[in-house]
Amino acid sequence: MNVYLVLTVILFFFQPHALSAQSPYQVSYAILQDTLTVQDEFSPEIGRFDVFEFDLNTGDKIDIELISPHFIPTLVLLSPSDSVYTNLPSGSLTTIHFSYTIEETGKWLVLVIGDSASSGAYLLKCRWASAQALRPSEEADFCDQVDFLLAHLNADFAFLKEPPLPGEEKEVWTPTYILDGALEAIITDPRAEKYEATMYSGNNPQNAESIYQSLLGKLRFCLGEKWKMESSPWQVGNAITPYKIRYTKFTEANSPAARFITIKEFDYRSTPGISPYQFIIKLIFDRQ
Repeated sequence: MNVYLVLTVILFFFQPHALSAQSPYQVSYAILQDTLTVQDEFSPEIGRFDVFEFDLNTGDKIDIELISPHFIPTLVLLSPSDSVYTNLPSGSLTTIHFSYTIEETGKWLVLVIGDSASSGAYLLKCRWASAQALRPSEEADFCDQVDFLLAHLNADFAFLKEPPLPGEEKEVWTPTYILDGALEAIITDPRAEKYEATMYSGNNPQNAESIYQSLLGKLRFCLGEKWKMESSPWQVGNAITPYKIRYTKFTEANSPAARFITIKEFDYRSTPGISPYQFIIKLIFDRQ
């Protein structure tokens, strides 16, 4: 590939719909597959390279992962004022992963670089969040907060994860944002990230029922008719530890990469050794 690619256009088409077309929370994820070939641009100073172009604004955040199993890559970020940020592989010689907060509005270039003999396919995973999407306003109501989390679900919550310590690989992250009313929240599963908020943990069945029904009513109002709802009555979780579970699941309709919001309630009264609480309610944001 030896022509510039305006990545913001691709990001637009990859982004699932938000709750509202007027949503201030713009977050996207695109996977770009390409190949470095002998027909690509070559410079004696830097090597053979492909160029991708981003239209970005001050305060935006990007998270880029380059996977190139056929050559050892270098990834260069070039600002509109020609500042150069070079990223080299760490650990795996064929993978580069970096995050960056944009400091200058304009056209940014990303260069995928190999040496003069480099060729082969590579994968560029690009996540982007606008400056306005990094945190909801202090006045955000429940629907706004749901919209915020759904937007970040588009990019696997990459911009809501507390960064790991150097050399640390995590499978459970503490999010930088906790949904109002939640006792705690985590982001789990590094291959298909989910945001799990614990909305109740206690021993009062009436309180648990009230919170479950309140969440159900709020989500029906926020999501509207474009989301399908299905409910499961109380069932035994599994044969070994027969706690009970029920859920209501909202699924985004008419989307190839549907997102889900699930209310799950766990009843541990018959298995007291599993949890110190008889009832736990979780609100889970997930996608296919």
